[in-house]
This record gives sequence, C-alpha cells and structure tokens, in this order.
Amino acid sequence: MSTELLHPMLVHFPIALLAVALLFDVAALFFPKAELVRASLYVSALGALGAVGAYFTGEAAEESAERLPGIEALLERHEDLGKLLMGGAIAVLVIRLAFFWRRWHEPIAGRAVLAFLGAVLVGLVAATGYAGGQLVYEHGAGVAPITQRLGEMRHRADD
Repeated sequence: MSTELLHPMLVHFPIALLAVALLFDVAALFFPKAELVRASLYVSALGALGAVGAYFTGEAAEESAERLPGIEALLERHEDLGKLLMGGAIAVLVIRLAFFWRRWHEPIAGRAVLAFLGAVLVGLVAATGYAGGQLVYEHGAGVAPITQRLGEMRHRADD
C-alpha cells in the first residue's frame, strides 16, 4: 500500500480522539472525577500519536498533490496547520501529564485549563480538516486518478 493512501485513513484518528478527549475534559468540569481526567489523558495520547502519523503520511501525499495546478498556497496552509496540530497535540499531552502528575487537575481551574487546551486542539483539527477537504473536494487532490479512470470507464461503456 502506498504511503500517500494512508493519510486519508489516519487523519480520522486525531479528529475523533482529540474530540473525545475534549468531551472527557468538559465532563470533568461538571463531575470532578480522576477517572475522567485519566481517560482524557489516555485518549489525548492516542490522538497525539494519530496526529504524528497523519502529519508524516501527509508529507508523502503532498508529493502527488503538488502536481495539481493552483493549489500550492492551500497545500502549504494545510501542511502548516497539520504541523501546528501535531506540535500542539504533543505539547498539550505533556501539559496533561504534568497536570496529572502534580495533581493540578484537582481544582476546577486546572480542569478548566485542560478543557480550554482541548478546545484549542479541536479548533486546530477543524481548520486543518477544512483545508484538507478543500484540497480533495474542490481541487481533486488524491482523487484525480480515480476520476480519470471513471471517465475512461464511462467512455468505454458508451462505445
């Protein structure tokens, strides 16, 4: 399997996992239980790992997408957002670990900080995904060969 084909599969992990981590953070604001904070930490770790995978497979996918005319700026924006998301997810994970280890999550202010950071990450996920969606659905990045093959198949069916 080509590395560029892994990118569309892997991007869904940070999308889902970082959103679920935020849900645990918000729940921990209303129900101050260590289990919710711990669950958010574990899910956030998996989301950060997914963000790393999505970023590096995106680097491989970028090479084939660069051949499409007129998408350089959008491709660069998507890459920059992906890099920011990856770095942000790792940084927030380190902060979560420190909060958990030092028990800073026990006061509501600590849980509010974690929820705020989780919301920022989800915002970055949305911005990155929107730019990626534009690349695919408006410019055909990653689907141009499929579209071409469908056209060839229709042409043969018409003959």
